[in-house]
Amino acid sequence: MASKPIYSMTGFGRIEKACTARRVTAELKSVNNRFLEIQIKGMSLPVDTESRVLQIIREKIGRGSVYLNLSVTDTAGLTSPPALNLELLKYYAAFYKEASLALKISEEPSISKLMSLPDVIKLQNKGAADPTLEADLLEAVNGAINAMNSMRAIEGAALAKDLLARIANIRTLTIEAEKLAPERTEAYRKRLEEKSAELFKDGLDDTLKARLMMEIMIMADRTDVSEEITRLKSHCSQVEETLKNGGAAGKKLNFIQQEIGREANTLSSKAQDSALLKVALAIKEECESMREQIQNLE
Repeated sequence: MASKPIYSMTGFGRIEKACTARRVTAELKSVNNRFLEIQIKGMSLPVDTESRVLQIIREKIGRGSVYLNLSVTDTAGLTSPPALNLELLKYYAAFYKEASLALKISEEPSISKLMSLPDVIKLQNKGAADPTLEADLLEAVNGAINAMNSMRAIEGAALAKDLLARIANIRTLTIEAEKLAPERTEAYRKRLEEKSAELFKDGLDDTLKARLMMEIMIMADRTDVSEEITRLKSHCSQVEETLKNGGAAGKKLNFIQQEIGREANTLSSKAQDSALLKVALAIKEECESMREQIQNLE
């Protein structure tokens, strides 16, 4: 079991907080991204409040595209009906038309879409701004992050389990390749001797024997895979250790997986033998499956 949770980059969390004067809803979702990108929708926040919301998200989420949707419903009543910000609505419509022309997309915005944009409809709350609003928002955001992280941890644990199974397969295949390597050299030596015996039926003199031995040594050196085997074993251990430690392991695992792929490619190019080539291709296949899974990890 990992000492720290391993998170998937995809998740969803939603919290609805009922307060004395309002109901606050925070809905959070995240998808894969090489970096951390955060978008806040639903309502305009004061600069200080938005800064604190972003800080909370950055403290608990390391990587991914994060979308936060906030909404507040006043339950303490209104002193006057909602007001329509007609000037802002006109600006939105003009911006929409300008963007359509720039992108050469023929599409008219629906009135419902325009009316749903931020601050088009203003609720006239009674009294001055409530200083407890920020605290309620931050509490809801924290709850949504915790809910989403619980989901991300479950998926991350499943991905880690799959990766451990695949790295175990790669380790087994590497050991098999290690056993096949000397057999391949011996098989080459026998083929070369048999071919030489056919060509020189009267037997091999010392010079030919020396040249034959030199050819075998050159072949063995050219196709030596001992370094690749050693590195593959080391990379397997690194993946297992990284998964054991947990935390934000995605970038490190991605680098190690690329190294495994490189060693598998070299192994296949040096194979000179169908059995060893088959093993090298199997390692590459497992490595590719690992790559797809690692892309989902934070």
